[in-house]
Amino acid sequence: MADVAITYAQALLNIAIEENDIDRYLAANDLMLHLFEEQPELYALLTSEFISKSDRLGLVDNFLTSINLPNYVNFIKVLIDRKRLSSFIPIAFEFKRLAHTVQNKVEAIVYSTTPLQEEKFQQLQLTLSKKHGKTVLLRNEIDEQLLGGIKVVIGDEVYDGSISGKLQQLQAKLHQGKAE
Repeated sequence: MADVAITYAQALLNIAIEENDIDRYLAANDLMLHLFEEQPELYALLTSEFISKSDRLGLVDNFLTSINLPNYVNFIKVLIDRKRLSSFIPIAFEFKRLAHTVQNKVEAIVYSTTPLQEEKFQQLQLTLSKKHGKTVLLRNEIDEQLLGGIKVVIGDEVYDGSISGKLQQLQAKLHQGKAE
């Protein structure tokens, strides 16, 4: 499955680069992910073998005409034609990762108990961008279990400045002390 996702994602990225329109392809990709998440019946229709391929392709034409990216629409049709639309979600995430790599961007999540103030959010985003040498696409998610402070996740890196994280570190140190 991973090889399929990489292969198709790279092909889509090549098209986006060739058209010099990575951002619009990313937006179309996010739209499809959102549609499939919000309307699982649409995903079920497009992957169903009980509906003719021509009907499924027509459906794609109907709901994707507004994005005005013919090659993206054709890409989705190729996935349907080759019975690969069931792999769309991993393909979409891999495409996003590859596109962000080309654009020198990285996604990150800052967890906090309440929404961060805009000024603090912008400052954190700028600091992380400087530290990583990339544009950090930061989003704030609420996690009331943190007790206070923040936790930032960038790829496989975790910066935990939360109270619950510090308590866990303290607990681990205490357990190490007992074990020795």
